[in-house]
Amino acid sequence: MNRMHIRVTSAALTALLLVSIEAHAFNFTPTDAEWATWPEMCKARYSRTRIGTGSDFGTSVPQSVVQQWEAQLGPGWHYVHHHCAGMIYLDRAKLESNASQRKFLLGRSISEHSFALEHTPADNPLAAEIRTRLGLTYREGGDHLKAKEQFEAALKVNATYGSAYVGLAMLDRDENHVDAAITTLRKGNEVTSGQSVEISHFLSLLLLQQGHYEESRTFARQAYANGYPLPGLRDRLARAGYPLD
Repeated sequence: MNRMHIRVTSAALTALLLVSIEAHAFNFTPTDAEWATWPEMCKARYSRTRIGTGSDFGTSVPQSVVQQWEAQLGPGWHYVHHHCAGMIYLDRAKLESNASQRKFLLGRSISEHSFALEHTPADNPLAAEIRTRLGLTYREGGDHLKAKEQFEAALKVNATYGSAYVGLAMLDRDENHVDAAITTLRKGNEVTSGQSVEISHFLSLLLLQQGHYEESRTFARQAYANGYPLPGLRDRLARAGYPLD
């Protein structure tokens, strides 16, 4: 009887902890724009939080999608909402003009990403994504050393994670080391077999900036072939006399 009581109490405490964790991470409602740009895994997880259940956003996510992400993320499912909250806080920080509020939002982003990372197995594929987003948050706050540490750690988890190469290249570009940024992106393009839209797009932009128009056009074509949706790069090359069509 005592053992059963202990098991029930333990289960109740675990459930209470998970509810508390969810409430802490999702103490906000995403805007329409934020919801539209949130990754599908975040929409799925939000739909199963206390604040998301029953909301218009939450009810728009099919149960089959929730089950798919829960299975795909494995142990990371229970804490991915912290990572997703961190994304929102970073995006809001980028738009914030008040210095103290911007600092607060960046701090929240770092805290949420760090908590998710702490509870995600080191070899879980999600770890590379969390570390990269954490690196981007550090970069936004001006801490390039910590940002670089996170991008490099992400690549140790997944050597073909394109976003981490882009993060490293952004740090090089921030320091006006454009050639170094291009070298990093070339390496990333090679290891990802040219399948990263982010790498192709950023590499094309930097090559265009350096006046390497033909090669820029090559990577722009690669980016659009892989699904890059915005016309800006295409238009810039066309104005430079290197149309993609």
